[in-house]
Amino acid sequence: MFSVRKVFSPAVGGVLRQFFRCRENVRLGSTYRAAILTEFNKIPKIEMIKVQENLFPGQVKVGVHFCSLNDTDVRILEGTENVELPLVPGCEFSGEIVAVDPDNRLDFKVGDRVVALRGFHTSGGGLASEVVLSEFDCFPIGNISLKDAAILPYGHGTAMLAFSKYCPLNENDPVIVIAGPGGLGLGAIEVASSVFRAHVIGICDTQDSSILIRDEGAFQTICMSEGYAKIYRFLKNALGNRRARCIYDAVGGEALRLLEDFIDPQNGCILTAYPLFNREAFQASTPEYNVKPKDRLDRAEIDKLPPIHERIQHVDLYSYQYSDRDFFREIIEETLSLHSEDLISAHVSKIFTLDDLDDAVEFIKKKKCTGKVLIDLKEGKTKPKDDSDESDNEDKRKD
Repeated sequence: MFSVRKVFSPAVGGVLRQFFRCRENVRLGSTYRAAILTEFNKIPKIEMIKVQENLFPGQVKVGVHFCSLNDTDVRILEGTENVELPLVPGCEFSGEIVAVDPDNRLDFKVGDRVVALRGFHTSGGGLASEVVLSEFDCFPIGNISLKDAAILPYGHGTAMLAFSKYCPLNENDPVIVIAGPGGLGLGAIEVASSVFRAHVIGICDTQDSSILIRDEGAFQTICMSEGYAKIYRFLKNALGNRRARCIYDAVGGEALRLLEDFIDPQNGCILTAYPLFNREAFQASTPEYNVKPKDRLDRAEIDKLPPIHERIQHVDLYSYQYSDRDFFREIIEETLSLHSEDLISAHVSKIFTLDDLDDAVEFIKKKKCTGKVLIDLKEGKTKPKDDSDESDNEDKRKD
């Protein structure tokens, strides 16, 4: 961990030196490749752009090896979310430090292997061969591979935040996870089942995803394609007389209006980890579920509670990035340590090169992924690699 003294007690001379360096030390020189989004509903253009050669105080420059790409990134590319352009997407990436500011407080060195996280609305993301960012957004990864490191912090870290702070779980607590095709829901299933030993029921997109999340610890699973009426009956049978301690949504929230019937009215929590969750849009939505009133559970206790849009808690890991930086770093560091202890694993669905970014986006849109999609920033244009020859996806969890 970093030194509190070094963070909060810089010498006066150091402050003055940094002030003048901030004004004078930026010199444009080398270039790097980056995928720049300048127009929505278009694949970002790969361009060679100039980068600052020297660094501001507290900055590091990372040579990116792998950047994760997920459904939220695709929605941003489509313009369905309010972001400013131009934008280099990619909020989670791994690589090696190629330059450091001499006064960096976390004692990073050139050659250190790190994973970095940036918010979804940050302009300088990881779909670039180099990224300059704050040292506080980087985390040493020890012996974790660069490929695995680009997958673990956000999805699994969000789940660690959810199940330790927002809805603390006990062993055998019933948990319903609504998982999409990427890593956010998969991370929640693995953390809940493997770390907290909860009784996890998974709702997923495809049969392939269903197989994977059962392998990762889900006790029972069902696919969204079955329809809400069948999902509802399935949950009634799966839970019996029990009610869920937590409903964890990773896809956007629509199903929560129906699934709240299954929450424990006294002790249950309804969480959404979908990064772009919009409470006002959820409140205004009226989805059709086709579940007959006679088939629904008794809602007498649920109806006494505040409206569901008021009870949903949005779990946003990035909200702590600046408001409580120490806590943010603690969550990520703990998540990485879980991998080292073989309690969680990294699952790569497919690896694409930066030149094949359009293929990667289409792969996600067609919901072909079971796990995370990675962009390899160190490879040229090649045929995409699948998890059979590039990822170490075997389950390494302890029994």
